[in-house]
Amino acid sequence: MSHSSREIVSLWIDGFPPSDNRRKRWRTAAEKEFYELVASARKRFNIPSLSEPVNCRASLFAPDHRVRDGSNYLKCLCDSLQFSGILENDSLIVQTEVTLFSKKEISQWTDLPLVLSGGTFVQLFSAIPAYRKESLVSICSKLRKLK
Repeated sequence: MSHSSREIVSLWIDGFPPSDNRRKRWRTAAEKEFYELVASARKRFNIPSLSEPVNCRASLFAPDHRVRDGSNYLKCLCDSLQFSGILENDSLIVQTEVTLFSKKEISQWTDLPLVLSGGTFVQLFSAIPAYRKESLVSICSKLRKLK
């Protein structure tokens, strides 16, 4: 995530997104419930609808001691940002970063009740076009050297 990006939105969601491993063709009850939690958080934090490209940083706080794969939670989380109206379309998310905190880490490092019970902290940053161009040019330069 570029440190020069400006943060647009921060929100706490009182829930943990369902894993994409459990996803079927249609939305599950757990997904619908999470979508509603995000919509509720949007109202609580008075977040406007965004129509510009964003970078999304998600910090996931596990509610239990199960072993988890953080990347499996991104699809539902990104979809929920669109469903709630925070983003006009989740295709506006051009970069994602996910950090998964285990229940053990959480209990050792903090005593904040909000985090101890599990949940999701989302930050959306402006996706700066100049930074994206710089990134693409750098990648292409490295790929040319791999020939």
